[in-house]
Amino acid sequence: MLGVVQNKEEDSYFKTKLESVKTYYLTNSNNPNVTEILNTLTNFAAKLVIFEMNSETVAEDADECEATETNCNCVFFCSYNLPCRHIIFMRKKNGKWSSFSFCFVKG
Repeated sequence: MLGVVQNKEEDSYFKTKLESVKTYYLTNSNNPNVTEILNTLTNFAAKLVIFEMNSETVAEDADECEATETNCNCVFFCSYNLPCRHIIFMRKKNGKWSSFSFCFVKG
């Protein structure tokens, strides 16, 4: 039983350390969009959006989800109401991803 408690403590310590390393990496990014995301959103939401921002998508994926610059039918956007990779793709495609500041409310 003591081994289980010790493993939980080690696991908790590891998760805490991993979280702090990820946060340090993200907050020291030179990407102005990442900085703005971190300053605008909670850590949880920021990590989700940054993951989506770093995920690649193609026009067919965005078309399949009926993505626009502010709205998408994908599971991520419908679940979190945060910009997904499809919205980010559409904004980059239309030259509007220079700043992260845009409304998260469905259009």
